[in-house]
Amino acid sequence: MTVAQWEKRRLAEGPNSWREHKHPGPARRLTAEQRKRLRKLLLEGARAHGYETDLWTLKRMAELIQNEFGVQYTESGAWRLLRDMGFSAQVPLPRALEPDQRYIRQWVREEGPKIQTRARRTGATILFLDESCQQSFSNVRRTWAPAGSRPEMRDRQGNRLKLNLISAVTPDGALFFDLHEESIDGMRVLWFLEQLLEEVVGRLMVI
Repeated sequence: MTVAQWEKRRLAEGPNSWREHKHPGPARRLTAEQRKRLRKLLLEGARAHGYETDLWTLKRMAELIQNEFGVQYTESGAWRLLRDMGFSAQVPLPRALEPDQRYIRQWVREEGPKIQTRARRTGATILFLDESCQQSFSNVRRTWAPAGSRPEMRDRQGNRLKLNLISAVTPDGALFFDLHEESIDGMRVLWFLEQLLEEVVGRLMVI
């Protein structure tokens, strides 16, 4: 059957009919203006449209298109649409909502140099100390975002299943830590400071 179609095309179009023909494909189901609006909606994040997380899945994408434009897409159709719009599947970068970025920049610009000068003058080792924990954050999977632009997944800290950690690190990257199932209280901080005094030679400047 295929050979018969080739022969039919050769008779109708001549000896160059073997060349690949361009296939226009189906017409676009969303207009340029609708695609522009869809891009804006996607950049708002899935949470802005009633979902529990900001992850864009193909299923959510198809639902959004149906709700906003009344056009029905399958998940594979949504995948092709996203690729055509310059989006790709990426793993978001988790970032907490609480940090004050303005204060952090000010500290790095003003306070940090003062502390370094004082440490050099007194011969002290600087140690950045803090408590942290391994905890059950929401599962970070792939989401769709503009290609080359890794999205951030913002999340609030809270009481979750966790293992508490107190640690200190020097500017050169030397790391000291201790693990606790209980919360880090004042007594456990003192125990950790005593360990640091035993392990680090000379004066300590703990931040």
